[in-house]
Amino acid sequence: MQPSIAVVLTVRNGLPFLAGAIQSVQSQSYSPLELVVVDDGSTDGSLEAARNKGLRILQTPSVGPAAARNAGLQATASDAITFLDVDDLWPPGTLHRLAAALSADPRAGFAQGLIRNFRLLEDGSRHFFTSPYQFVNLGACLYRRSLFDTVGFLDESLRFSEDIDFMMRCWEKDVRKAFVDEVTLFYRRHANSMTAGVEGDGFGTAQVIKRRIDRARRGLYDPKQPRHLPAIKYLGIGPGSQDDAVSGMAAPSARGRFGQLLRDYAVWSCYRSEVLQCGYVRFLAERWGAHSLWHVPFIGARRAFRKMVDAWQ
Repeated sequence: MQPSIAVVLTVRNGLPFLAGAIQSVQSQSYSPLELVVVDDGSTDGSLEAARNKGLRILQTPSVGPAAARNAGLQATASDAITFLDVDDLWPPGTLHRLAAALSADPRAGFAQGLIRNFRLLEDGSRHFFTSPYQFVNLGACLYRRSLFDTVGFLDESLRFSEDIDFMMRCWEKDVRKAFVDEVTLFYRRHANSMTAGVEGDGFGTAQVIKRRIDRARRGLYDPKQPRHLPAIKYLGIGPGSQDDAVSGMAAPSARGRFGQLLRDYAVWSCYRSEVLQCGYVRFLAERWGAHSLWHVPFIGARRAFRKMVDAWQ
């Protein structure tokens, strides 16, 4: 018997994408399915549009992506949960593939498929500009409800990287996952994306590492305990750039990048000795081709600074 699935569709001022996201969910033809739309303080008519479609709606007062998803999660009762951002889409059959993989492996806490980035052209067609890849994105996965009892909810203090933080906590707990070697998420890129122009080192990497170190300090996990997969294989590796070169993509704020760079540097400095023992730093070292672990903070800072300078020009 296939599990019941709850879909938490989060939206904040996403009216241009709302109808497509809802259609993407409904066209999955999956049953039993519950869909809850979490409107996080939209002011563009998204809330009214969702109401007109007769959908179940949960309103949150601009609490941010992590808190909005947590609210949707707690408002559902299905066996398994998945999340979809309003500007992303699911290929046909996504829920069936993920549910089948989860059912086939009773040990797995969640099932994860591949991601492919796209943007919409002026003629309305989709332009895919990455090959399918495995990396952290909540919309590419299906989670057992019991997993959140084990790992906890999304960290509501993080504006970015709450998904990476959650996946790292899954890895720390050695949660098994079922791999699906097919695309389960079309990840839309556009000028108004929250992460437009932001690359890996700008997603709050230092904050995620700080939380990992703090958990180790409090004895919540043992960094020396072996896991069934190394971190880099567990997390996967994203494309070199999330965005293709296209005019109209929003340039990142130079001032914002500089502020993030200073905050990241402060974290690296405060945790200098422990950085070298962090599994996520080893993950970044392999991903970035660093000669040693201690080069990772400097590579991250250099990459962020280079992008900051580019934004000024």
